Amino acid sequence: MDSIKLLTVLLLAGSVAGSLNYRQPGRGANSSTVHTGQKFTFRKEGGAAAFIRQLQPAKLQRIKNRSRFTGTTARLAALLDRDPDLGLDLTNDALLFRCATLAATVSEAEVTAAQFGSNQSVTAPDLDAAFAFNLSSRPTAVRKLILDFTGGVVTGTAWNKNYPNITIPPYSKDGDTSTFSQSELQDIVAIWRAVSEDFLAYDVDVTTIIPPADVWVPAQRVMIGGDGSWYGNAGGVSYLNAFQNAFYQPSFVFPGRLGPNYAKFIWEATSHEIGHALGLLHDGFTGGPAYFEGQGDWAPIMGQSYWKEVTQFDNAEYPNSDNLQNDYAVMSNYLPLLPTPSGSSITTATPINITTAGTVATGRASGAILQPGVAAVYSVAAAFAGTATLEVDVLLPWTAAFPARGRQTFARSNLYAQLSVFDSNGTVLQIGSFNPAGADTNNGLGIAAAAVNLPSAGTYYVAVMGAGTPGGAAAGGYSAYGSRGRFELIVTLPAAPAPASPSPVMPDIPSPSPSPSPSPCPSPSPSPSPVAVPSPSPDAPLPSPSPSPPAVVASPSPSPSPSPDVPSPSPSPVVPSPSPSPDVPSPSPS
Repeated sequence: MDSIKLLTVLLLAGSVAGSLNYRQPGRGANSSTVHTGQKFTFRKEGGAAAFIRQLQPAKLQRIKNRSRFTGTTARLAALLDRDPDLGLDLTNDALLFRCATLAATVSEAEVTAAQFGSNQSVTAPDLDAAFAFNLSSRPTAVRKLILDFTGGVVTGTAWNKNYPNITIPPYSKDGDTSTFSQSELQDIVAIWRAVSEDFLAYDVDVTTIIPPADVWVPAQRVMIGGDGSWYGNAGGVSYLNAFQNAFYQPSFVFPGRLGPNYAKFIWEATSHEIGHALGLLHDGFTGGPAYFEGQGDWAPIMGQSYWKEVTQFDNAEYPNSDNLQNDYAVMSNYLPLLPTPSGSSITTATPINITTAGTVATGRASGAILQPGVAAVYSVAAAFAGTATLEVDVLLPWTAAFPARGRQTFARSNLYAQLSVFDSNGTVLQIGSFNPAGADTNNGLGIAAAAVNLPSAGTYYVAVMGAGTPGGAAAGGYSAYGSRGRFELIVTLPAAPAPASPSPVMPDIPSPSPSPSPSPCPSPSPSPSPVAVPSPSPDAPLPSPSPSPPAVVASPSPSPSPSPDVPSPSPSPVVPSPSPSPDVPSPSPS
């Protein structure tokens, strides 16, 4: 076999394995050395730093520029050595993630036992499966996160430089790719719900609607289907900082290696791969694995989040985090955070319409927590004193029966809701006691039937806020940082005055014989007056509820500092052509 044929065989073999093949016409690092393929391990070279020194300076700079990596070369080498799933695409001069650690299995019984629940008005069942390919979380948003379950042929992309023939089958659990079963359609809706919740804080549309091929939109497309056998053992793959650059898209998620076809794993992997396309690195553990599996009920989305009930984007708050990225700030380089909604203080509170039926008066309101430390405040007019009941419902969990562990609940909500009630002066009536029962309960992270006494008729204010577990990340839980999501507030008020207590009837007592008048009893000392909680000024932010840790307060329109490894794109938008050249960096988002 001559050298050209041998090289061809090696390239094809490496293409299947997703490994490196590079051609060295001469010895050592010189201008004639050509590096192609994808490389994820550097042991033979003595580490990533030694390999990087072999690269031509111009090639290394192209890799950094196209991946928008602004860290030092030493920092890049350290990341490549630490994370076995971060690699160099030497053919396309870019950084990419081959997330082999995301591949995971559960038993067939666990897959078939899965049940579904969700939120349109938060507590309603999932939309009818007939709408599975017409779902849109924010239709008016210009930017899109496209979840493609329909499959297709991929051509003309960076992926095709290493893998010429890529065909992704439609999402299928039964092997029949000609039609979608009811179970498959339910999965699609459940996955879309969870991914939409993960990106709720941004002005972006998470959608299953595929735009026409000749229409370019600023988007990240994720193709969800098959087992990725054309690529190798991975749960998903994505280029770093690929958003709105068609050449470095799509990202891929391989359901055949996620369960297989386990909805919880699929939505976690989908948000994870989108995170890479928006500039996020893996959340690891110093001195440990590159993927942190979480603590307590919680795990970071950019780690390995399959086995925890609550998963959120994070801010490197858990102990020994080896990734210092502020996830929401990094992703806001591409996706603008939504502004603080109206109704975040007592003076701007949103009134709840109360309707009366018999002896019960009820009102409902739907909202969203978009920023930590910023409450959604509602006003309610109580016609009578008495006991009010308050309920906060969040996105219902997706549950499955695990033979070895019993029933397992996986929250799709990211919102750990906390509820406070204030009187017309802004004085706290009840605070701190209205917290979720826990992720394993039926209402997940919401609040069920919290009772509060209204001392008189009048206007009261109800505040819903994102919180964290007591003690936060340092105590083995999590803070309010990622506690953002949709909710529905249900208020039940007394519709009639409380019945008066009957006066006690004293029995007839015979008059005693006259006796010396006793000394009068001293009047009892008055009870100490209750200590009033300081009333906030009308425009002041509501106090952070205890016992949760202090929340990180986000400004209404945050201007996050760029990540040390991911630069902020310039603010001027540049609209690329529908088929951007591989030699032109992706456009800077607005």
